Amino acid sequence: MDLSWPQIFIITVLLLIPILYECSKTVNFYCKYITYQLMILVVGLVTIPFALRRPGDVANQRWASWATTTLVQPMFGIRMTILDEENLKSDTPFIAICNHQTFIDFVGMMKVYPDRCTALAKKSLRYAGTFGIGMWLTGIIFIDRFRPDKAKETIDSCVQVMMKKNAKVWIFPEGTRNPDGGLLPFKKGAFYLAVQGQVPIVPIVFSNYSEYFCAKEKKFTNNVKFTIKVLPPIPTKGLTMSDVGQLAEDTRQKMLDTYNEISRKDKGLEK
Repeated sequence: MDLSWPQIFIITVLLLIPILYECSKTVNFYCKYITYQLMILVVGLVTIPFALRRPGDVANQRWASWATTTLVQPMFGIRMTILDEENLKSDTPFIAICNHQTFIDFVGMMKVYPDRCTALAKKSLRYAGTFGIGMWLTGIIFIDRFRPDKAKETIDSCVQVMMKKNAKVWIFPEGTRNPDGGLLPFKKGAFYLAVQGQVPIVPIVFSNYSEYFCAKEKKFTNNVKFTIKVLPPIPTKGLTMSDVGQLAEDTRQKMLDTYNEISRKDKGLEK
């Protein structure tokens, strides 16, 4: 049977991919990266039919959490040690804040995601296929990062969601991913929200896992490991907007100290 040149090309590529996957770090990285992104779409696909029964209900997030920890986490060998998770147990609203390194954080987020919790997410994620639809159905609050003039409107909306739905809100206060270690300066939106709602802040810290995953170095191992530590709630009762700056700085320092501590322990530099 004679093969056409397109057929020969396709067969050659299919034969080369497994070889390059094993021999080329770059090919290995992008194969895993693409697979991860496809699996996130699957998480959305799994969430949609369950969430359609009660669109916008923050309780729907449990389906996304289940799909992520059942499908994505074991597929990529992601292992987490969780410390002091009891600090997330509450029947009343609070603001959960967490450092943000890479897209791997989503798996850790879903692992410890509190009951009846929503999150702030950039508006562009609404259009991320089945994942975006799933986010909308689970009550995620989308924000336009290029419209800072709408910040007060976003805070007021979040307060209404917390009080009306008795919900928690998850926020990444750095405002963007920070794969380079440490913590970026915090934006103050989460702290304005906590003070306006007079609800506690619960800091959550993920240790550094760059030895397992690093986009710059095209590194994505099969055994990503990191520690998640939940700090005690920080009360905001009685605080005013004038206290927000100091509150943000003090909280960031506590989280940075914790980040350094658990990252060093993960690397075996502290016992």
